[in-house]
Amino acid sequence: MRYKFLLSALLAFFASCQKVIQVDLNSAAPTLVVEAAVTDQSIRPVVKLTQTTDYFNPSLPPAVTGAIVTISDDAGNKEIMTEEKPGFYYANKINGVGGRTYFLSVQTGGKEYTAHSFLNPPIPLDSLTYQKDDSPQSAGGKKRYVVLAHFHDPVGKGNGYRFQTQITQAASSTDTSNAKPDLSYRLFTDRLQDGENINYQIRRTLELNDQMQVVMYSFDQNVYDYYFTLSQITGGQQAASAAPSNPNTNIKGGALGYFGALSFQIKTITIR
Repeated sequence: MRYKFLLSALLAFFASCQKVIQVDLNSAAPTLVVEAAVTDQSIRPVVKLTQTTDYFNPSLPPAVTGAIVTISDDAGNKEIMTEEKPGFYYANKINGVGGRTYFLSVQTGGKEYTAHSFLNPPIPLDSLTYQKDDSPQSAGGKKRYVVLAHFHDPVGKGNGYRFQTQITQAASSTDTSNAKPDLSYRLFTDRLQDGENINYQIRRTLELNDQMQVVMYSFDQNVYDYYFTLSQITGGQQAASAAPSNPNTNIKGGALGYFGALSFQIKTITIR
């Protein structure tokens, strides 16, 4: 059961970036899109390969099949990943270990694309608390609450975080819209608060007896930069631009997307 939830969380992490990386807004020529992750949990490393579609002729992104995908780490482990369904490649031997750097190689169409990512040692999500939300956005005649995620950022700049939430609503709830998974970009970086105790605020519409599950991902600076620029494109200033740019990528060779080594923690809180 835990494995299924962790896999669902990882797939949700992938799904939240598809809105942009399905389409190369700067070029009509197909471009490789890499979505790849290795975690410190009981989930096999996975790589999803697709191609962009023309911005003016959108369609589901075609899977890239028959690629040679290799994952390795700085401890000397190396494995050619297996394509188990079109465009999805899995490792069966390598597992994510905190403190190691992971390397990815994708060979397809006569080209090689490479990337690397450092897997942070586990950063504990110490606790979740909540307080009444008195901000103007919480108006509407209902009591609203803000959840705080408490954790300690380890010393050393370059740690990025992302928070995803899932609400299980009380039987008495009158607002069912909140039951959907939250795929927004709740991001935090330690650039200004390196090595400090962090109380990260998560604002969602919560009523009494609602339960909220929080997944805290931590990753290196390159992955943070990717998700930050992606959030700017999908919801920020570039969203209104006629020709927004593509998000930053740590993939070398001309591909879009990212390769992320992800450490994550999960906790649940109930509003009483």
